[in-house]
Order: sequence, then C-alpha cells, then structure tokens
Amino acid sequence: MALICGKITANILKSCDVPLQGGTENRAVLINKDDIATVTYNADAYTVEDIILNSGVSAFQIDGKNNSIAPNSAMVDLEFDNVFDHTVTFKGFDISPYVKKQLNNGKEGRYVVIVENVFKGTAGISAFEVYGLTTGLEFSELTRDANDETTQGAFHFVLTTKKNKEPRLPNPLYVTSYSATKAIVDGLLA
Repeated sequence: MALICGKITANILKSCDVPLQGGTENRAVLINKDDIATVTYNADAYTVEDIILNSGVSAFQIDGKNNSIAPNSAMVDLEFDNVFDHTVTFKGFDISPYVKKQLNNGKEGRYVVIVENVFKGTAGISAFEVYGLTTGLEFSELTRDANDETTQGAFHFVLTTKKNKEPRLPNPLYVTSYSATKAIVDGLLA
C-alpha cells in the first residue's frame, strides 16, 4: 500500500461573523535567515509561537502603503512531491544612498519575512504570516523606473523561493492574542 502523508481532518467553512478580508498592513518585518537562533512551534508543529534571533542582531522594517506589500503562496506540483513557492513583493519608497546600499548588500542573501494581514481572524489568530521560514527567500527582481507615475520612482523588489521550495503554506505566527503576537513581532525589531 502506498504511503499517504496527509488528509483533511476538519471542516473548511466560511465565517459569517468574521468574514475574510483581503489586504496587508503597511509594514513587513524582514529577517536575515541566518540570524534566527530558534523557532518555537505550538502543539500543531506548524503555528509559530516565537522567533528568537542570535545575540546582537535584529530584524528590519520595510514600510509599504496601499497594499504595496504583496505576499503570495502557490503550490508547485513536482514529479515526486507537492511544495510551495513563497513570494513577497515590495515597493521601496526611498531611493537614498543608504537604501541603495542595503539593496546592493542584500541581493545575495536569504530572508524570512513576516507580513501582517488586514484580516486578523478571531482573537488575531490570522493576523501574522511567516514566509520563507524553512528555505528562505531570495531576491528575484530588483528594478526602479524613475518615471513611473504610479510609484513616483520607487524601487520594485521581489523576494521568492527560487530553487529551494517551502514544504508548506506560510506559517501562521500566533500566541495567546493579537497583542501578544504583535509584541513578539515588534520585539524582533528592537
């Protein structure tokens, strides 16, 4: 008999009380993947409850506006497995030398990105998602059109899973409440 590793074990229902809403908040948190010391999961082995960084390092904030932080995940059907592409698209609304230096330095790195959804779910359980936690995200695009009226010349950059794909959809980040979870995310920036 063939090994089957998964099956649906609960209903997937629409909530009339807490209807789904699209969009992302105007901040993403970017972590250099190799700066992560430990990740703590809850009993489901999927939901992240904490991320601890190595001593002396912090995560970095990327500001957005009007849904310019655009996360995406998509299943990729490989010959021997189903895996996921994680992608986060950004607009960089600063073209200073400092920002250019960061983008130049970062184009060879691997990253984990935490995105906050507009939709929070009950008690904030759906507010935060973690992209690239297993394999990391890499730069796949970095462009700037100085004459782009829509962005007023902002950088456009995309972090995605390239060769190495993620084994799952983006991990939820949640512990106890929305405020407790947000405190964990904010603490990564300190």
